[in-house]
Formats: sequence, structure tokens, C-alpha cells
Amino acid sequence: MKLPILLILLSLAGGLTLGLLPQLGFMGWVNEQQAKFYYDQGKVQYKEHRMLEARRSFSEALKCQPYFPAALLYRGCANHELGDQIGAYNDYNFCICLDPELAAAYHNRAELRENFGDDVGAFRDYAQAVGLEPNDPRFLASRGRMRLVLHDPVGAIADCNQALGMNPKAPFVLYIRGEAKRKVGDFAGAEADYTYAIQLAPNNPEYSYVRGTLRYSVANIRGALGDFDQAIKLNPFSAEFYFSRANTYPKEASKNAIEDYGYAIRLNPKYAEAIAERGNLRSRLKDFAGADGDYEIAMKLEPSNANIRTDYGIHLYRQKRKLQAIAECDRAIRIQPNSTYAYLFRGMFRQELNNLKGAMEDFDRAVEFGPQCRCPYYRRALLKLRCGDKAGAKRDWMNTLRLDPHFEDNTGKLASL
Repeated sequence: MKLPILLILLSLAGGLTLGLLPQLGFMGWVNEQQAKFYYDQGKVQYKEHRMLEARRSFSEALKCQPYFPAALLYRGCANHELGDQIGAYNDYNFCICLDPELAAAYHNRAELRENFGDDVGAFRDYAQAVGLEPNDPRFLASRGRMRLVLHDPVGAIADCNQALGMNPKAPFVLYIRGEAKRKVGDFAGAEADYTYAIQLAPNNPEYSYVRGTLRYSVANIRGALGDFDQAIKLNPFSAEFYFSRANTYPKEASKNAIEDYGYAIRLNPKYAEAIAERGNLRSRLKDFAGADGDYEIAMKLEPSNANIRTDYGIHLYRQKRKLQAIAECDRAIRIQPNSTYAYLFRGMFRQELNNLKGAMEDFDRAVEFGPQCRCPYYRRALLKLRCGDKAGAKRDWMNTLRLDPHFEDNTGKLASL
């Protein structure tokens, strides 16, 4: 009796299963259509920058169809736009697990890794995106930019060249290539790239700004000021733009410079560097009280900034407070023991007080920590000449000229060596 009952139960179970299979297939189709509906709706909302609604739609799509890589990719983008970087990162990870050939997911995850400070991981993801879609100029440009971050300007130029070969009118890529050319010392090529980027995107203030900083570095003051004027016209709310223009003004335009430092400080009241530079300018103009106030604020904002502390020492030295000036340089060196700047000026102050041995030791350290800086060699050359070491003075003078062939010896003592 037991066997027939078991057979009957098995046949009933089989019949039910076979009867439900078409319904299960139908429900799967329904879920797929619902997922597609929510996904398409989410894409429209995303393009219209309705990010909260877009994220909700993509989440509904994933409820209907959990293994939907494109929905995960777009929800990750929406999360990123909404500031939920962890949610975005998780979406991109799951998306890559489901579809390891989706280049955009690697590219977007790389951007997040940059935000997290994982530059090497970001570069690997950008490289993976390029490997999957080598003809996408956007991926090449991103890898090139990351190469620049990782101190590979030659590789960055190669990536940008390849991207520009596909799209020669991409201003951002031109900007990145300009930055890379600048790193390798091709200033003319960098300026040409910045200029073309400005022509293609004349309303982008950053391109005018970076060309201004380049022109300032090669002593094209007039061109730099014109670029900073344009950058400020396009974006009058950037403290950095006013700060850079203030640094560029010639001595006769000190009033303009102080006004620009003031604008920068109003836009960013915690901009310690701008406050200190205004103090430096006020000190040079013998407004010592105003300079004291600026340095006091700047050092409170950044008590561990050795350069600001050294500048304060220079300010004290201008007032003939020489021992206090040396003490400030001492403090700067304790804060940053490898500060070329602090050693250089402490050496100069010591030399003025006829502490030649201490000055020489400071110049030695300044050269050690700043082998690409010209002033430590120059100052040491003058001191060696004063101490009778003409051969050593000549070596240091040659190193100064190697770093800057146009460097002028205002004393006239080294030119005949």
C-alpha cells in the first residue's frame, strides 16, 4: 500500500511543477519588463539631474532584477552625484563582479579611489578601462591625468597625444597635456596647449589661470596679469585667483596687490598663505604694525608652517631685530628640519652678525635639502669667496648658473671667477 501512495504523491508534485513552470516563466518576463521600465525611467531622471528620483528608480529596477549591471552602474553614478561615495563604490564593485568587461565601471571606480587617496588603485582601474576600450579618448585622458599625478609626465603626454588623435578639440585633454609638458620643461608647448584649450573653451576660468601661472613662472608679467584678469572676470569668487594676481603685480602696483590679498582673505578668511603674503608686502612697505597683525593671524591658523615662520623672521630682521629673526628661523627648522628656506635665511642672518661658521653650516644644509635651488649655491659662493676659498666659490657659482643661466650677481664679485 505504501508504494502506490508514494507514486501518487510524486505524480501530484510533478504535475504541479509542470503546471507552474509556464507561470514562473511569465513572472520572470514580467520582472524583466518592470526592471527595464524603472531603468529607462531612471536614465531620463539622471539626464535631467533629478538624482534622488533616479537613484530610487534604479533601486526599483534592481529589486525586480538584482543581477542588472547597467542599473548598478547608473545607481553608482547617482550615489556619487549625491555624495554617497561608499554606496557608489559598492555599486561599481558589484557591477564589475557581474560584468567584468564593463569599462565605464572601472573608470568610475577609479575616480572614487582617487577621492579615497588610493592613487595606485585608481591608475590600475583607469588602465583596465583603457584596456577594455582602447579607442575611448575619455579613458585615455583619465589615465594620462593619473600618470601626471604619479609623476610620469612623459606617459601622460603619450596618453594625451593618443586621445587628441581621436578628438583633437578636447580642451580638458589639452589642459592635461599642457600640465605634463610644463613638468618636462617644455614651456612653449605647454603655453600652446593652454592657449588652444582657452580658444575651445573660452568660458573656463581654470585654463586662463593655469596659463597665467605659467607666464608668471617665465617672467611674462604682463601676459600673466592679463590671464589672471580674465580668470577673475569669469569667476570672481576664487580666492586663489586673487592671490596669484596679487603675487604677480610689480612693486609699483603694491596697492593693487594689497587689495587683491584682501579680496582673497575675504573669500577665504582662513587663507593663511594669503594673510602671510600680505604681511610680507606690508613689511616691505614698512607698515610694520599691519604686518605684525597679519603674521600673528597666519601663524595662529598654521602654527606648523615653517615658511610663514621664516617670513616672520625676515620681517623681524627688517626691523633690526636680528636675534629674534634668528630665533624664528630656529623655530621654523624645528618644525621642518629639512627646510631649505629656513636654513638659507638663518645663514644670511648669521653672516650679517659675523657668525661665518654658523652661516656656512646653514648654507651647506640649504644646498643639501634644496639641490635644485639656486640661491643657496649663490650665497655659499659669496661666503666662500669672503673666506678665501676661490675654487669652492667658483664651483658654487657654476652650479648657480647651471640652474639659472641668466642669474645676475648683484655684488659683481663672482663674475670674474
